[in-house]
Amino acid sequence: GDWREWVLFGTGSENYDSSASKTKALLRRHVPEAISLAEAGGGEVIFSVLAPYTKIQPHCGSTNLRLTAHLGLVVPPSSTGVKNRGTTRENNGTTCASS
Repeated sequence: GDWREWVLFGTGSENYDSSASKTKALLRRHVPEAISLAEAGGGEVIFSVLAPYTKIQPHCGSTNLRLTAHLGLVVPPSSTGVKNRGTTRENNGTTCASS
């Protein structure tokens, strides 16, 4: 499979400064704390694009101090969701899964 990331806020976002202006404005309005944290170096706000049938190997960050939220925008019906500590959480575009 193929997994690509598009950094909207945080380290690497300067590569996409002129992209997704409407999405960035919505995020600034609705989750300003997350944007401030990312801009201060405390993480990223990203779009992840996964090709169909992509399987991501289990992974973790360097600490448990950060919450990662996954919201599927376009999710095929055959998707199995997000697995965290042995529990699979459905990610169908109407719910948000965290890990």
